[in-house]
Amino acid sequence: MEIIESIVVIIASLVAVWGIIRWRLEEKWKRKYELAEEILASIYEFEQNVDYMRLGISTKEEVSDRVRQENETPEISRALDQAFIIRTRFNKNKEAYDKLRSLRFRFMAVYGKDHGKHILDFITIVNKVFSATDEFIWLSAGEFDYDPEYKRERLKEIRKILYSSSKEDPIKKELGEKIAALERICRTIIDKNF
Repeated sequence: MEIIESIVVIIASLVAVWGIIRWRLEEKWKRKYELAEEILASIYEFEQNVDYMRLGISTKEEVSDRVRQENETPEISRALDQAFIIRTRFNKNKEAYDKLRSLRFRFMAVYGKDHGKHILDFITIVNKVFSATDEFIWLSAGEFDYDPEYKRERLKEIRKILYSSSKEDPIKKELGEKIAALERICRTIIDKNF
């Protein structure tokens, strides 16, 4: 009888240990799942905000707060207005950007340091748009007037970055590629049943 009781105690102990291990694994998976879901939701919101920021249509109200300089030419004024609109639209939805930046560190902690690059890629896209606004202002202010062909080509490329369009939109294409890469990583967890 003692042998049977010993076997029952051993089996009960093994089941308890197995239950604890299983619970810990499930909790770890749950944290990964929730983070993956939060990251995907954040990048979809980020994509929508970048589209809004780059929308080619604007209203006079969007630039009514911009302080104008006395010596602004009409060209510089238009360029400054466009830069102001893009940055104002960005600032209205900055929370999504900030959230994505903060999620980067959690993503690195859970998935590995090398995965932080994927979130950094989204931040880089916004920086490209801001750099394009700066270059647009410089070109409008007369930079490269001595080389009109170069200036015309640069302005054409800059407009592709600043404004969303249906054809040849490098920002939309880059965003799509970055989202697809992040989806592949996150879907490995989300699509997995525990």
